[in-house]
This record gives sequence, structure tokens and C-alpha cells, in this order.
Amino acid sequence: MYRTMCLILVFGVLMGVTVSCSKTEVKSAPPPADPSKVTPPATPGSAKALEGTSWQWDENTTLTFTENGTGLAQKGSMPPMSLGYQLRENGVISVIVGESTQVGTWDDEKLVLGGRELRRVR
Repeated sequence: MYRTMCLILVFGVLMGVTVSCSKTEVKSAPPPADPSKVTPPATPGSAKALEGTSWQWDENTTLTFTENGTGLAQKGSMPPMSLGYQLRENGVISVIVGESTQVGTWDDEKLVLGGRELRRVR
């Protein structure tokens, strides 16, 4: 009897492990941003017009663009993080903050990143 109970217990544990392993989802990282898949704006913007501007990314995060493809990302009262950006001649922009890259468009008036239109704050 004891042996039968042990076998049932072991079998149950093995089945549970098999079932739980088969239901485990492996989440892969999102694909990297691909600037070639972004539709350029009708009128491409210039880096000169972007330099010195700040944009509201979300409630707490502001992106400030400086010269030479650099800038700062400020989230609330946290210390600012460096950002890098590349503006192509066709107005497609890539912005890198930490390990995150967002692509979008710049037309000298409107900045769109990751499908979201940002609000200019300065």
C-alpha cells in the first residue's frame, strides 16, 4: 500500500512538472526598432530645428535634444539619463535611451516616436 501511494505521488508530481513545463511561455524581447519601416514625413525636419527643444514623452518623462545627436531624458525627480539620436535626411529619427530605441519622424514642428505624437514643452 505504501509503495502504491508513493508511486501515485511520484507520478502526480511528474505529471504536474510536465504540465507546468508545457504551459510555460517563453517571452522574447520585442524586435528592434527598424527605421526602414517608418514612413517619412512629407517635409523632413532638420537637426538644427530639433536642437534645444524639449518634448513630453509621458506624464513624468521629458526628452531634451541637444547638438551632435545627444540629449537628456528626465523622468520625474530622478537624475537625467543621456540619450542619443540619429536624424536621417528623410526626417526619420531614432532615439536611444538606455537599452530602449524608439523610431519616428520629425518635420520641424511635430515629433512622433513609437507611433506617439509628443508635446513640445520648450
